[in-house]
Amino acid sequence: MKSANKLLKSKIINHGGKRFITLDVITANNTIKIQLQNTPKNNHTIKNAVNKQKNVNLQSLRSFSQTPSLMNKDDKDNKKDNEVNEEDLIKIKEMTGFKESNHTLKEKDSSKTKSSGSGEGPEDHIPSVYPPVMALRIYKQPLLPGLAKPLVVSDPEIVETLTKCIENNQFYVSVFLNKDKDGKSNGKFDKEHADRFTSMDDVYNVGTICEISHVYESQSATSTLLLYPHNRVKLSEIIKVPELEEKSLSEEIAKLKENEGKADLPIDEGESFLMKENVTVAKVSVVNDNELESNPTIRALTSEILKSLKSCASVNFPLREEISALAEALDSLSSNQDKHPGKIADFAANVTASSPEEIQGVLEELDIEKRLLKALELVKQEMMNAELQTKLSKSMDERIRKRQHESLLYDQMKAIKAELGIDDGKPKVIEKLAKKASEMKLPEHVQVVFNEEMDKMKTMETSTEFTNTRNYVEWILNIPWNQYSKDQFDVKKARQILDKKHYGMQDVKDRILEFIAVSKLQGKSKGQIVCLVGPPGVGKTSIGKCIAESLNRKFYRFAVGGLSDISEIKGHRRTYVGALPGRLIEGLKQAKTMNPLIMIDEIDKIAENGIRGSPSSALLEALDPEQNDSFMDHYIDIPVDFSKVLFICTANSLSTIPRPLLDRMEVIEVSGYTQYEKLEITKRYIEPSSKKKHGLKNVDIQMEEDAIKELLKGYCPESGVRTLKQHVDKIYRKLAFKIVEEHPEPEVSSKDETSHVKELTEKTAGEIEKETEDKVTTMLDSIDKKTVSNQTTVATESSKKTDDDEDEVKIEIVEGDENAAASKFEIPSDYSRTVKKEDLKDLVGTPYFTKDRIYEQPPVGVIPGLAAGSMGGSLLYVESCITQPLIYSSSPHYQATGSLKDVIKESTDIAYSFSKMYLAKKFPHNRFFEKANIHTHFPAGAVPKDGPSAGVTITTSLLSLALNKPIVNTVAMTGEISLTGKVGAIGGLKEKTMAAKRSGMTEIIFPKDNLAQWDEIPDIVKEGIQARPVDFYEEIYDYLFGKVTVDEGNTVWKKDFDVIDKKKKK
Repeated sequence: MKSANKLLKSKIINHGGKRFITLDVITANNTIKIQLQNTPKNNHTIKNAVNKQKNVNLQSLRSFSQTPSLMNKDDKDNKKDNEVNEEDLIKIKEMTGFKESNHTLKEKDSSKTKSSGSGEGPEDHIPSVYPPVMALRIYKQPLLPGLAKPLVVSDPEIVETLTKCIENNQFYVSVFLNKDKDGKSNGKFDKEHADRFTSMDDVYNVGTICEISHVYESQSATSTLLLYPHNRVKLSEIIKVPELEEKSLSEEIAKLKENEGKADLPIDEGESFLMKENVTVAKVSVVNDNELESNPTIRALTSEILKSLKSCASVNFPLREEISALAEALDSLSSNQDKHPGKIADFAANVTASSPEEIQGVLEELDIEKRLLKALELVKQEMMNAELQTKLSKSMDERIRKRQHESLLYDQMKAIKAELGIDDGKPKVIEKLAKKASEMKLPEHVQVVFNEEMDKMKTMETSTEFTNTRNYVEWILNIPWNQYSKDQFDVKKARQILDKKHYGMQDVKDRILEFIAVSKLQGKSKGQIVCLVGPPGVGKTSIGKCIAESLNRKFYRFAVGGLSDISEIKGHRRTYVGALPGRLIEGLKQAKTMNPLIMIDEIDKIAENGIRGSPSSALLEALDPEQNDSFMDHYIDIPVDFSKVLFICTANSLSTIPRPLLDRMEVIEVSGYTQYEKLEITKRYIEPSSKKKHGLKNVDIQMEEDAIKELLKGYCPESGVRTLKQHVDKIYRKLAFKIVEEHPEPEVSSKDETSHVKELTEKTAGEIEKETEDKVTTMLDSIDKKTVSNQTTVATESSKKTDDDEDEVKIEIVEGDENAAASKFEIPSDYSRTVKKEDLKDLVGTPYFTKDRIYEQPPVGVIPGLAAGSMGGSLLYVESCITQPLIYSSSPHYQATGSLKDVIKESTDIAYSFSKMYLAKKFPHNRFFEKANIHTHFPAGAVPKDGPSAGVTITTSLLSLALNKPIVNTVAMTGEISLTGKVGAIGGLKEKTMAAKRSGMTEIIFPKDNLAQWDEIPDIVKEGIQARPVDFYEEIYDYLFGKVTVDEGNTVWKKDFDVIDKKKKK
């Protein structure tokens, strides 16, 4: 530590609270440096020393003190001596020629008058006019008068200049806050010269003049100043700007030569040495507070600030020390608060943790009342923050206390269990896991990992890490290593199981029987990946359970529809609490075998690129027969063999399945059911199941075949049977309700009541009488034991019952299973009911589908097409018309509507272009497309439509309009059209054939490329349908419009174009 004044000795500085006078007197010959205790005797000595000198010029005069609370008793008793001392100092100033401004003298006179009036001692004398001083820039918080603050200086040139200031007895610096909120000033050298500034715009113009009390030098390049701010000052002018730019070697040499030339010149005594230093030197002027007499508002604000500070100190311990220092500085807050409102405001703002801008606002405010208001606002904010911190601290303490209490109880519980011999702690857990592993035949690579984890657990304390490792080891042991279910290779038995549970679906059944046959020949089975694709409700999921039963394998199903997290497939990594394996490992755990049948449902709806990876890509490893024998789950992190697993995936469409994933699966299309198949399914499966479900299993109720057909035709025309099952359930629910409603419910005792009656009939009259007397005696004894108070309470509560309580329904509670209190309704044995076609309207309502076809005879431009989607096949009409007569049309136009997507929009454009070309080629004088404004619409506009298979239908509709000729009403068509007239292959031919048959069509036009699919369609579906495979559109035209002659085709619109030609001639 370096003393602020070289003349001061450390033992005097540390002496408690004595006042000193330091006098630096500069004469023509030498400089007198005097420092003595401020007593009348020493003042007399100073007078004599000064009178002996001539031409005296007082450079600086200051009085300083340590903390007032450290003053000894003798100093407090010498207030009169202090007054005399002040008079002597004034005389010394007069003798030495030290002059003050008139404003300053007036202030001191008024201050003296106030001091004498109040009975207080004089304040320390601080210069009101300062010579040019060094100016520093600070960043964190402005300094307010009256409170000493440390300041760290890192600039080496500033540190050197401060040392020179102390040597030259200049103890004042001005401090200003930087304007940049981020603490980064402008300029590329600011990091090296952060304490200096070159422009008045870099800092706020109001700062403080501070006295350097001490300088603390550290081993690093920084120094810490202890500054005592005295007055607010305003930055008037920067008279010395530091040079912050690095100079070249030539510039440095030039500067040295210049200084050598000036070395012999006489030194100007009036010039400060600061002007020669590379620091910021500025002129500052003292800014005084506005004159304000004490008033109730000032007193109220001051009292509120002090009250708030005390409240804040009660919860903020660091603030308590600051407030104690204020109390000592002002002697007594309660007695001096009227005298020091400005100082109290400065202190209050200084002790808060407010932003530098807010504290700067207090520093710049010269109106005492406004300053108090700003300070009060900052103190209130500080108090709110302190209360919040206290609340959070209490909450945290409560949580810690609760955890410690729980930990203590847990330790006590462990000790009690250990005493009782039922300890389930770490040794017991390790012993159980080791015993379970010894009973299993773990593969060698799994045994190595298991041993390593067990060794870790033995060295761990019972903690979260131990729990995580324990869970991991348990998951390893839950995987059924080397455990397989014995496959059933009996083809005949498998066929019986498949036919018993499902009707139709011959392709799927044949594939499973082939798998069984191959496995039987090889003597072992290998995993397969099969994908069943078809519309909803055709039994894709239920056939999976049936396949597992026919193969004697465990069944596990999980859906991946909407799945977007890769960890659901591959598991979580073991880096955090709560990590789990993926669904595939979970399937092995649930099945307890390594060769189950795992069904992955809705695989076409899995996310390809989810927010947490790509689940579809994660399935590539599991569904690849070449690499799934060493599947790596992120959690298990051990190769797991899935090569023996039979994977069956289900989807409604192949278009959304990623191509790499689709290539790994064998696709089997599960088409919709025909009317005959649905009829048989209803009779064999749906109707018996629904009767049993609604309590009508042994009741003579049945549905006529005509009623079932009507149900299929008018209510459930879709390919699946899910809606059909719902309607059959609805019919039997209605019948169950009618049976209960039509027949009065007989008094039938429950099982318990029946057995009780039976017991009573077996007992004698004497035994029954004796049991009754015993029960009555017991009831009377229990009533007598009740106290009078309880009786009074019951009476009071009963009197308070409202009318609503009297209407409350009493519910009888019985023990047993869910059917313990139920009494079965006995249906009369002679009850019989047959559901006829006419009864359907009362049972399930009006038919939804009254007609299979919109048009009995399609008009011109209307052509029935065929479409297939996820819900099966349907009849799709294409309607075209001209929107205005040709004679009024100036140019051709074409538009298509009906919720069309991109592919079908392209088909409409291709069909329009081909139709124009074909008509011009076939009938060159038919100029229909030169003027026609055509609008093509696809009915059911709310249903999205897509695909290229409507191409030939759109072309036929346009040509029908151009030739003004309709087609026969029994033909439906499907096929993609190209610009050359080539008819391309389509999909879903079976579903489209079924839709055509439902609609009463007798002929289907389809691409010749689909003949192979046509041959695979069951004969029962093709029955009554004539196939017309075509290769080019020419064949369709010849069949539908072949009777149109050349003359008819060329002259169909002749009248209209004659009128148009006449108009052109005019």
